[in-house]
Amino acid sequence: MLEKHKMTRRALAKVIKVDPSAITHLLNGRRRLTLPEMHAIAKKWDISPNEVATNAGVPVDEAASPNAQWNRDESVTVSGHVDATLKVHWGTAPGPQIVRAHHREPTASVVRMVTANSSLAGFDGFLVYFLPRKTASAEMQDRLCIVQVKAGDPMLAVIRRGYAGVGLVNIYDPFHNGLLASDVALESASPVVSMEMGW
Repeated sequence: MLEKHKMTRRALAKVIKVDPSAITHLLNGRRRLTLPEMHAIAKKWDISPNEVATNAGVPVDEAASPNAQWNRDESVTVSGHVDATLKVHWGTAPGPQIVRAHHREPTASVVRMVTANSSLAGFDGFLVYFLPRKTASAEMQDRLCIVQVKAGDPMLAVIRRGYAGVGLVNIYDPFHNGLLASDVALESASPVVSMEMGW
């Protein structure tokens, strides 16, 4: 794809904001593209993120395509939205309220990313499919989840081990890898099974 788009490894590194050596690791299969990197490439080359994923060796199931045929029996109601601060707002979501159920996890719930005019604008309209959980378990560590912090707002985040005590975790921004909260107690962590384009 680099040749097709007349782009050097160094230029691609600038597009996805990584060191040029990371591109070598990508091309040698020692590193995978992140969602924000796939989106940046898709935007630069004016192609779909699915095309980027396919060319990067990430399997893309055609059944997951937003254009795939589906009927109302295979649908789910959008249960809320995620704003640009990654806070989840239950019960409100612009756009279509009925969307296709997840092709591999038909019991998954869904929220919509509403992030226009922010650093996450490229994810505006994406559907975030997740498996609702009422508790938090150690298996959710290092996974993208919808987390409910005790005495806090629900958010889309990655959970990592905390250091101040047993059962405490650190919450990270999955897009910018910044720390959102440290050494907090979780009420629940619902694992995300996929993020898909959804307007």
